[in-house]
Amino acid sequence: MKKLIFSVVAFLLVAANAQAQSLVGTYKLISFTSKFDDGTSYEFLGTQPAGFAVITPKRFTTILTSTDRKPGNNADAKLALFGSMIAYSGPYTVEGSRLIVDVDVSWNQAWNGKKEGRTWSLEDDKLILVSDLAPSVKDPSKMARGHLVWQKIE
Repeated sequence: MKKLIFSVVAFLLVAANAQAQSLVGTYKLISFTSKFDDGTSYEFLGTQPAGFAVITPKRFTTILTSTDRKPGNNADAKLALFGSMIAYSGPYTVEGSRLIVDVDVSWNQAWNGKKEGRTWSLEDDKLILVSDLAPSVKDPSKMARGHLVWQKIE
């Protein structure tokens, strides 16, 4: 009986590791659409957002920006720059089709120490991530999910 339990646990650990390994790589952002729970959607970072995600065997790191950002050093310009990006990193776990990042550094201090859940799938060389339902950045009175499509480049 102990051998059977050990074998099952070992199999599950190998399977979980294989899932995580299939995600490892560098990805370029193709699209980012936020969908409200009422079915409407918007493109938080515009129609051609820029961004990369780097997934190592132990860490998820990403930066996303709007392509229409304007440089500037005054308070209003800095606020606009902050509002047109997302960046975070942390160790992650894979639980079936769930990717959970334990954020330890981010562009928004409120994310630090939080777990960010995503449903993931692979389609050829594309990684699709769908965020958990959360208050929308655009309208916090509404709930939304981010739908991100990434192209694997490395």
